[in-house]
Amino acid sequence: MKKLKIILKPIIKILSFLFPLFICGQSLSSLDFKEIERAIQTDMEESGAPGAMIRVAKKGEILFEKPLGFRNAKTKEPVTSNTLFLTASVTKTITTTALLILCDRKGISTQTKIGSLLTGLSEDLEDLTIHQILSQSSGILDHLPTQKKFKNDPYIYFSRFGKRLVCPEIQGVFSYTNFGHVLAGMIIAELNDSSFEEAIQELIFRPLHMDRTTYSVEGDQWMDHSKAHKNGKVVDHAFASPLLRASASMFSTAGDLSNFAECFMNQGRLNGIQIIPIKVIEEMAGQYTMVGVLHKYFGYPSSFYGYGMMSFEHLGISFIGHPGETSTQNLLFAMAPDQKTSIIIMSNAGLFPFIRTFEILAEKFLTNSDALKAESNETNSEISEKKPEQTITEMTGSYYVPEISGSKENVLEVYNRGKQLYLKLSETESFKLQQIVPDLFSYDLPDSNIPVEVRFYRDGTGKIKFLNHHWKTSIKQ
Repeated sequence: MKKLKIILKPIIKILSFLFPLFICGQSLSSLDFKEIERAIQTDMEESGAPGAMIRVAKKGEILFEKPLGFRNAKTKEPVTSNTLFLTASVTKTITTTALLILCDRKGISTQTKIGSLLTGLSEDLEDLTIHQILSQSSGILDHLPTQKKFKNDPYIYFSRFGKRLVCPEIQGVFSYTNFGHVLAGMIIAELNDSSFEEAIQELIFRPLHMDRTTYSVEGDQWMDHSKAHKNGKVVDHAFASPLLRASASMFSTAGDLSNFAECFMNQGRLNGIQIIPIKVIEEMAGQYTMVGVLHKYFGYPSSFYGYGMMSFEHLGISFIGHPGETSTQNLLFAMAPDQKTSIIIMSNAGLFPFIRTFEILAEKFLTNSDALKAESNETNSEISEKKPEQTITEMTGSYYVPEISGSKENVLEVYNRGKQLYLKLSETESFKLQQIVPDLFSYDLPDSNIPVEVRFYRDGTGKIKFLNHHWKTSIKQ
């Protein structure tokens, strides 16, 4: 990885001047511009991403746009403003919008059990509500199959694994899964009496002029797409499969996603036409399931999951959006509705969201820097003064990771040594936990500049009951 960074560093610096930068309607100083450039270059170097696409837009006007580097490191084809990137979990935002539009048209409540809309599911799955599957509180476990027949057909997948996929103990608690939105895609096809793709074209893509966005990996629309990269090499896209089409397999451009953002932040209207009902906008922006962990994926301490999107605050600004990550690509999609501004950051290497770039763009385009520094100092002072005492012993214990086998042998252990908490992941891996805010801790991984965050969740009595690690929830034994 170090050799890759050494090779990429001069290339990225050269490429940053080769490709056009578009800035409009916003007065940035040369110092501001240099800070933005430095953040983007650092994120590209540390992630090993050969290419990226950055776009900031307000009320349909581009404030900042910059394609960087290569969409294919092997052929040296450049990223352009029209390059398709895998959106990964931002796919869920589009799927959720389409499902809620159909529910609004047909008078279906989000408290409706999905068993009344889909047939052939196991009892545990039938009893889940639309609310649960869209708010990441369903208790569904992620289980990626290896056999092709399960990867190609969600009905076959759920008939095979369905009865083992639900963990009732974590229902109502945030535990991220891809398969709730696979079910949402199946419901969309059923309600629209069409294929899932046809429904999304009719409800979302055509009305919002998302002309480049696609689920297909062939044909003319697939031209100018970004290859997936891992360790500097071109590889196959992760999660681009028929099974995960409604959850993580959409490809889009920064411009197309900006169209969606403009419509969403304009109360569902685009070019004077009401495309997304206001009720749907309000439902998606709700705060249903506490997240508060992994701020690098928008899980800032006060963040919540709504329907297909997260709400969070940064620099005193209210945002709503979603991260998209696989092992081969990354996307941060955020909207600041009060400012009618969207920030879209796409890159073609995975497991490294450009949170540094997002935060510098938010600072430069959405805040007054002098006021921001004063507010930041005041906020940090308040946190240090008001941090309550917590007893270490209430966190300590063994937490089992739910698995479809029903096994409780995969265990994370939290223990204390003196007044210091540690997280034990295996016989050879233990990490010192540092408190960020109450119930939220972090630890440092070797060779990583981004700390890993761990969140403890409480039950209805206020006792520590769950541990969230990498957005997966474990249960205290």
